[in-house]
Amino acid sequence: MRITIDIPDFESITTLDQSYLTEALTAILYHNGRISERQACIITGTTRRGLEKLMQKFDLEVPFDLP
Repeated sequence: MRITIDIPDFESITTLDQSYLTEALTAILYHNGRISERQACIITGTTRRGLEKLMQKFDLEVPFDLP
């Protein structure tokens, strides 16, 4: 899937790049339960531990299932 987003050129967001936006969107989708942990790892090319660090980077808690 390819998504195109037009973002104005503001000096405060010049550090945004495709990898950052992919990580941010994946972290949010995973946090909200829209994708699985496995899918999030595949999208970001990371391990389970790497995904945990990614969630911390965006100040999101790792979701968990209640028994």
